Amino acid sequence: MTHNDEHQKDARVEGDSSRPALLDEQAIVYNFAFGSNIFPPAKLHLRGKDSTSGGVQFNAFQPARLRGYRLAFSMLGFPPAEPSMGSIEPLTERDLAFQGTPSEAFRTLGHFNLHTDGWMYGSLIELTRSEYEKLWISEGGGLPPERRGYREIVVECETMDGTPVRAIAFQATERSRTAHAADVVPSRRYLNLIQNGASQLDGIPRAYRDKLAGVPELSPLPGWLRSLSFSLLVTLFQLLAWLPARPSNRLRRAVQLLGMVPHYAHVWCSQRGVAWRAVGTALVCAFVLPVSLPLLVAQTASKLSTRVRSYRTSARTQATKETKS
Repeated sequence: MTHNDEHQKDARVEGDSSRPALLDEQAIVYNFAFGSNIFPPAKLHLRGKDSTSGGVQFNAFQPARLRGYRLAFSMLGFPPAEPSMGSIEPLTERDLAFQGTPSEAFRTLGHFNLHTDGWMYGSLIELTRSEYEKLWISEGGGLPPERRGYREIVVECETMDGTPVRAIAFQATERSRTAHAADVVPSRRYLNLIQNGASQLDGIPRAYRDKLAGVPELSPLPGWLRSLSFSLLVTLFQLLAWLPARPSNRLRRAVQLLGMVPHYAHVWCSQRGVAWRAVGTALVCAFVLPVSLPLLVAQTASKLSTRVRSYRTSARTQATKETKS
């Protein structure tokens, strides 16, 4: 039986069968963070931030470790802007037996094999239940279960002095997970958040930080193309939120799979010098421009239409007031 099978037997929160009962058992919730939230002071103040909130407020945090899992980049994002996000995957005997660099593991296993001696490392974040809910919603938890990118699983992690703690970790759902939990080379921006965060956590072993440093690095796109890619990402999220679940899932998967072609072409080219890098950039343009421009035009037209309607409503209101006076 795998770790995941055991976690699925955990009782569920009343009213939502997808959520662990651990949330109702204690007022304080521990989150095991391993991705962009690995160093809470650098990121959590931006999570769940709106006009009435200053982001997610945490009580405390400390380095922690989790046995039997590896850090994975198996949550498929929207290439080429954000090709993948962090998740955790159970280790196999083959993973544990493999000795080699992340690049060698990627070629042999299909993933970077990010663990040291069967342990992966992260941050154990202590939050009140209400603040945890803000964090969960910022990770897509406010969506219906069938549309979420992450699911909550209960893990038995340890502080660095060996104290066991039951915590909740976020794992990619089957909907958002890559086939066979294969890793996808992440963006430099996302990878740097994890690398820098781990370097600021006292107690994370050097061997683990060295493995993070060995993850292949994708050269960033030119600024204008990166901005256009992020505009495409935001527009797609808005479109997917508007569509019903089934068409949304199909469109999401289609865009992701199409985007993988220029993404890996860019990865391959970026490792072969300046001239090849230009070829990779051209391939990304060939994907981004035809997809993004119609979406951006439609989004701009929608905004203009909204402004015109608002102007007409305001004009009619003003005319009514003048008539009455």
